[in-house]
Amino acid sequence: MCSKIFGIRHLQVLLLFFALVLGFAMRVNISMAIVAMTDKRSEDPFDWNMQIQSIVFSSFFWGYIILQIPSGELAARYGGTILVTISIAVNSVVSLLIPFGAHYGGWKALCVLRGIQGLSQGCLYPTMHHLIGKWVPLEEKARLGTFIYGGTLLGTGIQLVASGYIAAYWGWPAIFYINGSLAAIWVMFYFFLGADSPQKSKHITREERLYIQTSLGHLNGQKILKTPWKKLALSRPFISLIVMHSGHNWGFWTLMTEIPSYMNLILEVDIKANGTLSALPYFVMYILSIPCGIISDYGLKKNWFSINTCRKVSNSIGEFGPALALIALCHSPPGNVTQAVGLLTVVVGLNAGHLSGFMLVHIDMAPNFAGTMMGITTFFANVVSIIAPLVAGLILEDQYDIKQWALVFYVTSCIYIVSNIIFIIFGTSARQPWNEPEVGYWGIRHVQGFFLFTSFVLAFAMRINMSMAIVAMTAERTFAWSMQTQSVILSSFLWGYVVLQIPSGLMTAKYGGKILLIMCNSVNAIVSLLIPYISYKTGWKGLCFCRVLQGLSQGSIYPASHYLVTKWIPIEEKGRCVSIIYGGAFLGMGLQLLVSGFIIHIWEWPAIFYSNGILGIIWCLSYMYFGSDSPQKSKMISPEERLLIQTSLGLVGPQKVLKTPWKAIFTSVPFYALLLTHCFHNWGFWTLVTELPSYMGQALNVHIKKNGVVSSIPYFTTYALSFVFGFATDYALKNKLCSTGTCRKVCNSIGELGPAIMLIALCQVPKGQVTACIVLLVLVVGLNAGYMTGFNITHIDMAPNFAGPLMGMTGCIANFVGIMALLVAGAIIEDEKDPEQWRIVFYLSSAIYIAASLVFIFFASNEKQAWNDPPQEGSGK
Repeated sequence: MCSKIFGIRHLQVLLLFFALVLGFAMRVNISMAIVAMTDKRSEDPFDWNMQIQSIVFSSFFWGYIILQIPSGELAARYGGTILVTISIAVNSVVSLLIPFGAHYGGWKALCVLRGIQGLSQGCLYPTMHHLIGKWVPLEEKARLGTFIYGGTLLGTGIQLVASGYIAAYWGWPAIFYINGSLAAIWVMFYFFLGADSPQKSKHITREERLYIQTSLGHLNGQKILKTPWKKLALSRPFISLIVMHSGHNWGFWTLMTEIPSYMNLILEVDIKANGTLSALPYFVMYILSIPCGIISDYGLKKNWFSINTCRKVSNSIGEFGPALALIALCHSPPGNVTQAVGLLTVVVGLNAGHLSGFMLVHIDMAPNFAGTMMGITTFFANVVSIIAPLVAGLILEDQYDIKQWALVFYVTSCIYIVSNIIFIIFGTSARQPWNEPEVGYWGIRHVQGFFLFTSFVLAFAMRINMSMAIVAMTAERTFAWSMQTQSVILSSFLWGYVVLQIPSGLMTAKYGGKILLIMCNSVNAIVSLLIPYISYKTGWKGLCFCRVLQGLSQGSIYPASHYLVTKWIPIEEKGRCVSIIYGGAFLGMGLQLLVSGFIIHIWEWPAIFYSNGILGIIWCLSYMYFGSDSPQKSKMISPEERLLIQTSLGLVGPQKVLKTPWKAIFTSVPFYALLLTHCFHNWGFWTLVTELPSYMGQALNVHIKKNGVVSSIPYFTTYALSFVFGFATDYALKNKLCSTGTCRKVCNSIGELGPAIMLIALCQVPKGQVTACIVLLVLVVGLNAGYMTGFNITHIDMAPNFAGPLMGMTGCIANFVGIMALLVAGAIIEDEKDPEQWRIVFYLSSAIYIAASLVFIFFASNEKQAWNDPPQEGSGK
């Protein structure tokens, strides 16, 4: 009987439906409000160009992405009711504050407030999944789930319709006051009527509670499954799902944020009609979502097609359809408002196909982890949602140019098509074998690995931040530094960095790696906070002193990390964990270069060092609590995991301390080959790392904001390619496609000869060909990834017992060479705008890269050296 009557479960569903209606109304209200806020015909309009408006649009997602993945765990631990209540309550309060903040704090304050709204809304989707899983019986899940999530579309449509009239009659602030007031009313209702589950509800009948529990199999205790993170990360269908979700979000949120502006500026629709016409596509999408679901369920019930075919057909309608309609919109005659609105309605309306397409594939693939998977794909998709409006803003330099709008639509169309093709080829609805995860996969060792990874991200971000900051600093009259002075500043980090390369290995053995890492990052953080003040007070000499201190403290990061890896990471996981940990260096450089331009543009160059310093302090405080030198010293690790690590590493019994065979090392030809290769590589790599932003800004005339974005691409490419090289070499060795020596030399040749060839090609590019230069620079730096599975890992191949001291020695001397490289570059480049002087630097780096590869090919060896194992007692040797 309970399955056919209106019960407390339906009341919960109704409340969740309105939560999404209000959540998405407050999410999209800025799209209409900003049209009125920037209308020059209104009283006291905000003078914000399209780029600033794009930043405002994307600011919601700065906070939104943070809680996507953790929210599922938070809901499981604290319940969904408290999270959804906090989400809507925070959005309500912030919505009421937005008019005040915008008037007195401008667009920056508005961005902060929107970021807070995004942060609190980050838990909406995972929390909804959690509550649906507790309240909705299996027999009602499809229709009630569709009803709940349909609130997102209805909320979007209603908000766009109402906003135009509200802004016209009461002014744009009323949009936020009404949203905030309605949300506050919802919070009061949900506080008294909402519940985490039937078991905790005070209003539900015993019969309805029993009906829900029986349907969901919740009569007995439920087993908590651990998420198979590794298998998720390596799953091709899941990666295709991330790509699909990201591509869809690019298109959906580009349209969501830009349609009101397009209506207003290109189609010249007034504010009231703008809201109505902008909302029409979302009402159509809401209506189409219902038959899409019904037809899919009916077709599967009648066995007309497989689940996989059903999902891909639905998704193709939801992605190819909008793509084709956008292309048609680009060819629509100017001034034909009816045709343009009709095509926009088709574009957005057909998106309904995704609801019975890739959205359901999360559940098809792994129902046990559908919530976590949704959190992960939504996280990446919303990172893309931040980028999409920014890209649209960069393209739309003239908001009234229909050709620029056509370019935005063409880009969106291509992304729709490419992402769906990837989904068709690689996606699947088949139940994945890892749906039932292995017990005990995730452990404290992975927490330690994560801290080491983020340590590299932060350390290399603070190592490279000067490369971008100095471009802005020298643009001020306060710092009239020549290229030679800049080269001294850029190289000063390495003056301190080389000092502790060799001693750090001995210090970690005596004091442990944890204390050295904390000292490394805390010193870097404190110095980073002091750099702006010292630079203004003492000039470049004081700045050099600060950078030397940072380099000195960072000299221990590699030896300390090597030590901790050998203590924490089992042999079976070493390859992938080490790739992730040390890949943080490239990710840190890429992220720093990416954000520095925007930070400088918005808050000036000192903010780079302040943000780095604050993040460094947060890391240190967290690692002081969670970090540990070894499993034996950890208070958080389970006995089972401790035994697993110790058994794998052979550290169960007492360990013999080996003496480093210094004489044998210093008479080893393969060691000298390794040393020279490392030195030559560092010459080329650090020349590129430090000089790339200056080359972008001075020779290619790339603006500081774009400079950081463009300069970061090569390092993201290196980070991505490092995984390709790692997996390819492991596969080749596992299947005996080549010997270890051949594998290392091929990878190293790609990592040295590849950049050399690309640098030579860069020198031949005609003046003014900025795109070609950037592409070649991406290849120059990106191909460096080959060295990680080339000479870098050869230290371990040659002498695993002494890989740390070997890396310390080659690293020490190689970083002396890094200092020389920067000084030589500064001596050559007397005029930063002279392409010929830059060509000399690139030709020189190219020649040194080639020498590195040849030395390694002819003289290096991956054979385990005789001196790896010390002589036995009584051998007489």
